Amino acid sequence: MTKPGLVMAILTSLVFGLAVTSGAALHDRGRGLIYDDVLDITWTQQANLITYEDFGSSIDYYWYPDNWISAMNNVDYLGYDNWRLASMGNNGFNSHPVDCNSSTEENCRSNELGYMFYHNLGSTYGQNLSGSQGPFYDIMDQYSANVYKSDTARRWTFCFSGPCPGYGVYFDAGGIQFGDFDTLVPAGWAVMDGDVPTVVPEPISTVLFITGGTLFALRTRFKKIKE
Repeated sequence: MTKPGLVMAILTSLVFGLAVTSGAALHDRGRGLIYDDVLDITWTQQANLITYEDFGSSIDYYWYPDNWISAMNNVDYLGYDNWRLASMGNNGFNSHPVDCNSSTEENCRSNELGYMFYHNLGSTYGQNLSGSQGPFYDIMDQYSANVYKSDTARRWTFCFSGPCPGYGVYFDAGGIQFGDFDTLVPAGWAVMDGDVPTVVPEPISTVLFITGGTLFALRTRFKKIKE
């Protein structure tokens, strides 16, 4: 292989290595969005976005994450107005969400928060998850609002990291879900149905621009040498 060809091959491999995602279930779409190709939903990469972004409203979102979602949609966050809270299943008022700790992976898919804990993040019952996990960051812990409220009937909540308050006691373990806990201080993890287009981050665009200029210069130089 000639030197120009070798340089071209190396740079092309580098660029495609940066741009192509793996065959995993989670895909980084840029702009803080992660697509889950098993559940076919898109998660916000920042699991605690509710703490840092009020979308121009002064509502106490910790107590009312539904209102936070409404404000998020009102401003078309990242160009979308179909955000919702992650679900724990479309169950009736007296039904319980699937317990992902004891169910199959396929049955767990109806419980998005449970699926995140047990399958996307590969955790087990009793393990505490917080902070940065996989491609996500700012997962809630016991030092903030450590339960995520879902959009499921009875306002079911999911706890990622103990101590998890429930039924008058505290469980020092993650992976627990409770119902009817409006008295807690819950957070909310925003998702939307389906996939979104991948947006290449600006640093990558800069690399591509520099790469293109470098390739042009190299080809011109080698062409002159041959002449």
